[in-house]
Amino acid sequence: MNDDDTVTQIMVHGHYRGRLMGHISIGSSVTDIETLVGPCDEDEEDNLVIQGLPGLAIEIASTYADPAWKDAPITELYVFRAQSLL
Repeated sequence: MNDDDTVTQIMVHGHYRGRLMGHISIGSSVTDIETLVGPCDEDEEDNLVIQGLPGLAIEIASTYADPAWKDAPITELYVFRAQSLL
């Protein structure tokens, strides 16, 4: 929350079963996202994001040093108020 008690970010993980764009969920991989939705990349704050989709960040069960990081499962999804929407 920020100073006026407005929620600015929501994170889901674990047994959450919702789907992003009808396809992507906890357990999906970056490869799945890039096949079904679009390219992923790191933003200026080192968040894994889907290009062209502001307000969403992804956490995976790997690091970028791992050659197979794009196949690691998504462990957390973050929805936040994107700077471009302020």
